[in-house]
Amino acid sequence: MAKASLRVAVLDDDRAVLHALSFVLRLEGFEVDAFDNGADFLAAEARSSPACAVLDYGMDGMNGLAVAQELRRRGSLLPLILISGTVTPRLRLLAAGVGFGAVLEKPLFGDVLARAVAEALGRGDGRG
Repeated sequence: MAKASLRVAVLDDDRAVLHALSFVLRLEGFEVDAFDNGADFLAAEARSSPACAVLDYGMDGMNGLAVAQELRRRGSLLPLILISGTVTPRLRLLAAGVGFGAVLEKPLFGDVLARAVAEALGRGDGRG
């Protein structure tokens, strides 16, 4: 499957971060649906059919863990990546309990996010 056919949902309430993360993933060949809140993503998730979702933990309103819990309640097995400005052992434990495949600390440098997405999709190095 070509990477360009893989759609990634990115959620972050900081529009500058949302734009930057989306840009990086598009450069790596992914299609990106960007959302600045969890409610909009949950309303669109079934229609957009992302292959993976990148969720910010610190979003106002419904944070990344709450979005993940709602997805799992709906029976979704969507691969998930959590991003946060502060990653603690407790956050890693909570994220694992909801089924996040990776927890990444912001700021994200280089191709860290693209590689995590590729791994979540079972594609190894993210290059092919």
